[in-house]
Amino acid sequence: MYVNSTELTPIARNSIFFSTPEQRIYEIMIKIFSDQLVLPNAALHTIIDYKELQRVVSADEFRFYLQTHVDFCIVDKKTYRPIIGFELDSSFHDTPQVIEKDRRKNLFFRLAKIPLVRLRNPDGLSDSEIESELFTAVQNAGVGKVS
Repeated sequence: MYVNSTELTPIARNSIFFSTPEQRIYEIMIKIFSDQLVLPNAALHTIIDYKELQRVVSADEFRFYLQTHVDFCIVDKKTYRPIIGFELDSSFHDTPQVIEKDRRKNLFFRLAKIPLVRLRNPDGLSDSEIESELFTAVQNAGVGKVS
């Protein structure tokens, strides 16, 4: 079924993606993770249990958790359980403030026992090179094979 988009308002975004590289990675991911759901810009509270995390992190860390997302989350189509997260890190992620945010996000995923893979900006890489990086990342994360 095709559904028409509504007229944009000043509040509506033109796209759910925050960058062109992010959209490019998504388009590659939906091909190679065809048996799973690929959620772009997924709020962490949809992936990691709210009540359980609140018990084990500081109030400041929990506030950050409520306000942040992961660039991509691969979800099992049958159980709807998160399998693995991916972050696309540009050079912006090399700044002290963002390094601290990344540390917190890494902590949340580690506590949830969900692998989180960080990919550098794919500029200059071909689609096949990106696919290869994704396959390697999944294998290294120990979450099985991608079909």
